[in-house]
Amino acid sequence: MKRNSVITYLVFILLFGGFLIFLYFAQGKITGFSIYEQSSQTNFDEGTYSNTLWNGSAVVLNSGQSSGNYISKVFDAGINSTWNNLSWTGNLPNVKYIFATDNQADVWKSADSGVNWNLIKDDYNAGDGNGVTASFFNSSKDYFIVYNQDVWISKDFGVSWTKINDDYNGAEGQNAYTAIADKNDALLIIEGDQDVWKSADSGISFTKVSTDFNGGNGNFFGISVDSSNIIYAVDAQADIWKSADSGVSWSLVKDDYNAGAGNNADGMAVDSNNILYILDLQDIWKSSDLGISWTKINDDFNGAGDSENGKSITIDSNNYVYVIDGGEDVFSSTDSGATFTKIATNFNGANGITPTMTTIVRQTNLSVKTKVCFVSDCSDGVWQNADLNNLNLYGRYFQYSVNFSTPDSGTTPSLKSVSIDYTINNSAPNLIISSPQSEIVYSSNNISLNFSISDLENNLDSCWYEFENVNHSISNCSNTSFSVSVNGNYSLVVYANDSLNYLNSSNINFTIYIPEISSDSGSSGGSSGGSGSGGSSSSSKKSNSSVTEVSANNKLSNISNFSSNLVDEQIEISLIDINRVKGFVDAEYLVKNLADEDKEVKLYFTILGFDETIKAEIEESNTLSADSEKIFGTRIPVDKNLNEELILIVDFKKYSSFVSEDVPIRSSISGFSILNTEKNKNNLFVIALSLLFFIIILFALYRIIRNRKNREK
Repeated sequence: MKRNSVITYLVFILLFGGFLIFLYFAQGKITGFSIYEQSSQTNFDEGTYSNTLWNGSAVVLNSGQSSGNYISKVFDAGINSTWNNLSWTGNLPNVKYIFATDNQADVWKSADSGVNWNLIKDDYNAGDGNGVTASFFNSSKDYFIVYNQDVWISKDFGVSWTKINDDYNGAEGQNAYTAIADKNDALLIIEGDQDVWKSADSGISFTKVSTDFNGGNGNFFGISVDSSNIIYAVDAQADIWKSADSGVSWSLVKDDYNAGAGNNADGMAVDSNNILYILDLQDIWKSSDLGISWTKINDDFNGAGDSENGKSITIDSNNYVYVIDGGEDVFSSTDSGATFTKIATNFNGANGITPTMTTIVRQTNLSVKTKVCFVSDCSDGVWQNADLNNLNLYGRYFQYSVNFSTPDSGTTPSLKSVSIDYTINNSAPNLIISSPQSEIVYSSNNISLNFSISDLENNLDSCWYEFENVNHSISNCSNTSFSVSVNGNYSLVVYANDSLNYLNSSNINFTIYIPEISSDSGSSGGSSGGSGSGGSSSSSKKSNSSVTEVSANNKLSNISNFSSNLVDEQIEISLIDINRVKGFVDAEYLVKNLADEDKEVKLYFTILGFDETIKAEIEESNTLSADSEKIFGTRIPVDKNLNEELILIVDFKKYSSFVSEDVPIRSSISGFSILNTEKNKNNLFVIALSLLFFIIILFALYRIIRNRKNREK
């Protein structure tokens, strides 16, 4: 048991150690995601509040406000980056409303479950007769009132009203007795002769779909629709009818629901569980089987001493039951009608009977906009609506804005935290030392340090060189010089670092030999030594790299220089680096113009498969001034699904398989680059190291399993 525990701990130690080594060799440059997070007042106070504030746990609307805004600080990725997604946590509470209309044509609203009421419209029909027959909402939250033969609509929750139909049934003369909107937003009206009229265009026009469907059994005083779009209605004879086809055909569900307790009904409602309720004077009846059987669950909802009969009934999203009686008192039940409590007295100030009530749920809201920018104050960005789960925005700077809104100033949405996910697209600077040169013997003690640096992201920060174990800063990363007083072999390293601490370096070995001058020689002696791949200017102008040397050299760290096959061109080109990322091959190269005049250099880049077939090719032209050199980069699109080893061909002419042996550069490209490291050799080392740790882990797991099996025996 103890031995197995030791092995288990060893596995975890190896995993952790492998991860640390991986980070070390990757120089902290794993291509992936970074995250900004805001979850405290300190974080949010860096932004701007407008009619909003931090309440101790979240950003909310100021008291009494129905709208507001919060704008974040400008987030700086430090370099151009891809902004991936934005996620937030918070709360969007619902606001539950009860609407009631009285016989004075006044519309009332309660936002606190019927306790307090506000008049939102005095005389909804502008003096076109005081009264109301039915009121209801459709799924679009349009508010309808039906009175006699008129149909009214409000699109702003009762504040303003428009008559959309002043004679729904034409010249028939019958008035409406009850009305509702079904689950498909069809409006249904049952009128005094028990005909059913239907509107499929929100009340603009109506069609009669059923005639005297209850056979002269009397008018209807209650109607409801369940979650399956079954419509139920109760008539003056206490009979329950239903329709499953939007009022076209009807069937009797229950004859005399209240078992002879009097033929009457004052309203009908249904809850989210499809339980039906009927208000009958002071009694509450309930059916849990879609109207087939009924039980009186309360025979005096407003209690002894209150003789007022109920006038309207409704149910909210919590399945709380509400009743308004003839004295304009409001009662509520939180136990499915078993008991009721008076929550408001004479809510409309003795303004008259309230024949109809309805409920609606409205939601608070947070809407987010974003912008990406290239200027530090984000003044160049444009606010836009975006898919927060897939922003796919590119730029250095990012900012977001959140609009707060609520239908009721007493209820506010809240923003607790924000997380912004982004990917930094960065690589270390590329660095080439042109002087001193390797394996050159210098006869002067004043050495020029000349080098070229390119940085694709343009965020080069600092440069320095290390000579004889001492670091020396290089001002503005420009060429400089240094002195050596003693003959000998020397090593020099130049470093280039960007603003995100992505570091690259290049080293060179050279020799100093200053011969002593004889008193009788009268002249100095010395040797410049043999030229390496860089060579002297005159040598480069006269010679070309051999095809065999270049073609056989496929390691990126040892790519040789080559020059044009035409001596007169006097152009030298060096391949610096190749990186393969999914869908592309990135190549970086140095071009030297050795002539005394400007030159245009045209190069052809060709990607071959392992079978020597062309996978991609591009052409590039660059102009260099006389006696100059410059680093260029090119991106060659390739099929992202190619998993084979690829070959890069660089030539002054378009590639042809018949003359492939003449190409100046032929270099293999293996695998996908997953690290932003100094060279691809580091990638291979990391992959090999990771594979080694994987094998060790498998071995340790095997030992654990084997020991457990032995113990069980």
